[in-house]
Amino acid sequence: MSFKPRFGIGAKIYTLIAVSVVVSTLLVVALNERVTDYVYQLREVHLRDVVDASVSQLAALQARVDAGEMTQEDAEAEGARIIGNARYDNGNYLFAADYDANIVAHAKPGRLGTNTWDLQDPDGVYIYREMIGAAQSAEGGGVVRYSSARAVQGAEDELLPKISYVRAFAPWGWMVATGSYVEDIDAMIRAFWRTAAGASAIGIGLLFAIGTGLALSITRPIRALNARMQTLTDNELDAPIPHLKSRDEVGEMARSVETFRMNILHKIAAEQEAERQKAAAGETEARAEEERRARDAAEAARHAEAEREKAERDRREADAQEQIRQKAERERAALAAEQEAVVTDLGEALHQLAQGDLEARIEREFPDAYETLRQDFNATVSNLEAIVGRIRNSSERICVAPGSESRATACSLNSVVKWRRGCLLISVPSLWEHFNAKSGIRGQDHLLKLLAAGAGTRLLGLLSTHTRLHRALLKGYRSSQQTFSAAC
Repeated sequence: MSFKPRFGIGAKIYTLIAVSVVVSTLLVVALNERVTDYVYQLREVHLRDVVDASVSQLAALQARVDAGEMTQEDAEAEGARIIGNARYDNGNYLFAADYDANIVAHAKPGRLGTNTWDLQDPDGVYIYREMIGAAQSAEGGGVVRYSSARAVQGAEDELLPKISYVRAFAPWGWMVATGSYVEDIDAMIRAFWRTAAGASAIGIGLLFAIGTGLALSITRPIRALNARMQTLTDNELDAPIPHLKSRDEVGEMARSVETFRMNILHKIAAEQEAERQKAAAGETEARAEEERRARDAAEAARHAEAEREKAERDRREADAQEQIRQKAERERAALAAEQEAVVTDLGEALHQLAQGDLEARIEREFPDAYETLRQDFNATVSNLEAIVGRIRNSSERICVAPGSESRATACSLNSVVKWRRGCLLISVPSLWEHFNAKSGIRGQDHLLKLLAAGAGTRLLGLLSTHTRLHRALLKGYRSSQQTFSAAC
């Protein structure tokens, strides 16, 4: 079933051409009056130029008069001759009159010297009065419309509408004028419109011819393309699409239709391929299911193996941590044992020293971390032994000296400082009580002086195990050490 539009592209093109013609005609009619006015204005300008040219000739003659080259009468006669003989544009002429309307120059010799003050045209226009009024105006000239006969043989009695331009020549009291007949201007306008009409007719003919060609160049390919699209609806997909190589919009439409046809072919091929793939989809899906199950089983096995390896790693890490803990425990136990041995040996040595045994030594070597402590202890006891020896020797010398309070103190000290089997036995409480009961504070001062002379601060440090004696001795020793040293 074919569909023919009632108002197709061809009809639209012809309608556009018709509208263009109508609009052009209306524009021509509207411009007719403007063109006529323009032509008349151009004609008035032309008349003014002709008159001004003649007036310039009169001015040249007046300049010769002013220069003394000719008389005024000769100049006016020459000016009248020039104006009377002037012709232009198919018999148009110039004429001149004074301000009393006496003709002084004219193309018709019979009018020379006549007075035209009361001359009227058929329309009642006083021709020369109007001209003289225009010449005497402030502008010095102007346009006058009236009717007049042509200055040619056989046309003297035919009055025609005329347009004249008037210019005053004040030195002579003249007005110079010329005019153009309206029928000449209208003839020019008619000639223009005939030419325009001919050109318009040719243009309209060309417009229709070109429009028809354009309409056919558009409608014929579109009809062919439309017919081919109708066959596409009947599943005729093998025949080619017409006008594929056209570079205009019809070609674009044809290529779009070709794309549509190829899409249909591709769709049919895709559907066939889909059916083929669908037939093979069952086998592929079954194989995929088997592969999935195999992958799941393998994944489960890998997961179980990973769990087992993780448990093994955790067990090994726990064993390693336990070994580290046990090693740390053993190291701490060994360190505690070393410290216990050091403390035991040091305690026994200090106990021997507290019993007055100045030959007490720690013979067993300590671990490296404590060896310095053992050596320092042994060195300190050796120094203490030497100090106590010096104290004993000093007290013995003082005791031998006669009549001295220090002698009695030294002798008393000898009574409490005894040697037994090579060991110094000092009864510290007896020593302190002896000095305190015998001499009070003075006895303590003698003891401090004696100690300062023989032992010094090292003995006081050794006696620090007896806290009360240490505090009393240390306080008295520090307050009297400087005085005793000066007395010695």
